[in-house]
Amino acid sequence: MVECTHLALVNTGSAYMFTRGVGGKGESYFNDRPFSWIGGSIIYCLLQADTRVFRDGRITAKGGDIMDLWNIIMEEKCTSGFLLPFTIYDMLQNKDKIAKTGYRMKSVITGGQIIKSKETGILGEVCESLYMLYGSTEVGIVTHCQIDGRMETGLLGSVYPGVQIKVVGEDLNTVVRGEMGTFYIKSPWMLKGYFNATEDQNKSIVDGWMNTGDVGILRTDGQLIIKGKMNNIIKRGTLKVLSGEVEECIATIAGVKDAVVIAVPDPRLYEEVCACVVLDKHTVKPR
Repeated sequence: MVECTHLALVNTGSAYMFTRGVGGKGESYFNDRPFSWIGGSIIYCLLQADTRVFRDGRITAKGGDIMDLWNIIMEEKCTSGFLLPFTIYDMLQNKDKIAKTGYRMKSVITGGQIIKSKETGILGEVCESLYMLYGSTEVGIVTHCQIDGRMETGLLGSVYPGVQIKVVGEDLNTVVRGEMGTFYIKSPWMLKGYFNATEDQNKSIVDGWMNTGDVGILRTDGQLIIKGKMNNIIKRGTLKVLSGEVEECIATIAGVKDAVVIAVPDPRLYEEVCACVVLDKHTVKPR
């Protein structure tokens, strides 16, 4: 359990509402994240006097009922929504049906997974603007940005005011901008600690810095790019392969609908790269 101060909750809530591009006007927004998550906390609607529309998030996760969710959004006149990538995926699969309803939200905010340019396909169909948010219950909101079809996969945006970030290499020293490393975060609204913390949780906080376990780069222009997590690095002999980068390359191949790259055991190299690919049945004919 994460221990947070009232200051942390209020500031994180204000930052969240700011990244939505709306709020504080008595508007309705959809968010079916659990109340126990920082991204699903009711503190935001209380701070901004907005109406929070929600349902059990497990229903959305099961899939197959996206138009039921869209009907809720329309009936409650939601002007914005916090939609996880799998919900956006479902909406993209049904964007023609959604377009026929004639309803469109002002904005959608997403996060929780690496965002690819294909997710921006909801622009003009589901919403007018799309925002990416990066953060956690432990450190609050770290970055945000508005994204479009020209975005780089993994783009997280610029660091939110008051937040510090450093990218650390394997030797635990800070790397120069543009080099790969692990994200360490420090912010004024960080957690106080973990209640009944495990050994791993205690190790994640070093001298006031939170080790996120996320891997990426901080560009020279101040934009943060995530490439994956430390536990998603495949160690193929002396080569370290980020599964997300391989997935991104495979996704550019014609006829590929989706791809997941994992590590499989190898007697000599320790780990070998394995790609699981879903083909687009509309463009690839079976042999």
